[in-house]
Amino acid sequence: MKKLFAFATASLMLFALVGCGSRAAKLADIPDVRKCYIEGSAEYSTLTVDLTEYVDAKGEEVTYLPSCTAVSGCEVSVEGDVLSVTPSVAGEIGVTVEVQAGGRKAFDLSFTVYSYPCTRIACVGDSLTYGHSWHNESYPVYLQELLGDGVEVENFGYNGSAVTNRSEPSFRLKYDGLKEYTDSLNFEPDIVLLMLGSNDGFNWTGSASAFDAEYRKLITSYLESGVDTVILMTAPPTLEGNAFNLPNDIIRDNVCPAQRAVADDMELPLLDMRNLLEAQEDLTPLYRPGDGVHFSIQGAKLVAQFAADALKGV
Repeated sequence: MKKLFAFATASLMLFALVGCGSRAAKLADIPDVRKCYIEGSAEYSTLTVDLTEYVDAKGEEVTYLPSCTAVSGCEVSVEGDVLSVTPSVAGEIGVTVEVQAGGRKAFDLSFTVYSYPCTRIACVGDSLTYGHSWHNESYPVYLQELLGDGVEVENFGYNGSAVTNRSEPSFRLKYDGLKEYTDSLNFEPDIVLLMLGSNDGFNWTGSASAFDAEYRKLITSYLESGVDTVILMTAPPTLEGNAFNLPNDIIRDNVCPAQRAVADDMELPLLDMRNLLEAQEDLTPLYRPGDGVHFSIQGAKLVAQFAADALKGV
């Protein structure tokens, strides 16, 4: 009886120990990542990880204790279930998150962040840059794919925007009055790709007298903010009978020559989208069906390739 009682007592003790253990489970390991960082800019450099994708709390209160190996080159924090990692130096950074459940350590989640400095490229323009209704198929998206690691491409296009106010009292889309303009400056880009002017062609009679001065003013604002290079992109052609009645002849004969003249006078690199696209055998597949102004996926990819080629010489 004494031995049986002792065995029963030991079994109870074992059950008690098992019962007091942490019940949270590791669902998966966090994969290693590559992260382009921008010194002094947490908004663009911070990597976020939803920890619920890697931890099953099993109904218990779970807390996280994050740390990183590069103490002076990394900031880590957890808010709720979201881990934030902000590298500030190039190199290999080990990140560990101790997961505690019920007040006890359950397990660690560890992964590596390979950080590298970025070249920041701001794509500035109208719907031809933004992507109209197809933002995820815009040329900046494909430009990022082409350029890959070491480059951060941001899209600051805005539908309907123009260089001037077109001398129209109700027009409120002059680019330097938009939030996108302010955001593009705050991004602190190294390079700006500027493709604006098509919408000024809608009322060129009202835009013509102000275009040169406003175009130069916009360009100068980027150069004075610290941008290394502004690459000007001429307004692309539009198909005849397009859905927006955007006058192709006005863009060809007035807007593009004005853009070329400014590029020449200010000694800025010019990506002549007009000439490059007109040299294509057939323009039709490069535009959305029934649209005639906005690029198809094929067109956006071609524009991205032209931009990538131009950036090689910068």
